[in-house]
Amino acid sequence: AKYREELLHYLLHRLKFELGDVPVAVMGDFNTDETRSATRRRALQTDWVDAAAFCARRDGVQVESTLDRTNCSTRVERVRLNNIAAQGLEHCGVNEAISGSDHRCLSVTLNIP
Repeated sequence: AKYREELLHYLLHRLKFELGDVPVAVMGDFNTDETRSATRRRALQTDWVDAAAFCARRDGVQVESTLDRTNCSTRVERVRLNNIAAQGLEHCGVNEAISGSDHRCLSVTLNIP
């Protein structure tokens, strides 16, 4: 887990400085809850937007769990957007569980000129 955190920190830092002012999305099954990750909390407090949380706040709704379990609020699937990509964020939603899995996919709509 420590190696994964270090790799994520390195990736987010490199993307920010090497790509410059272009829209960037980092998405995937990070397989851990955000509350347990200092790296992800730091990233969200600085340069990266959690697409699902952003849309939920904007729309006045709760962020949905990405695990298909009763009474579960865990979100292990995430979409991170840099501030430029976040400007074009129109929608982020949680879809039905994948067949044979308890994970639910995210769908994101961006409008970037």
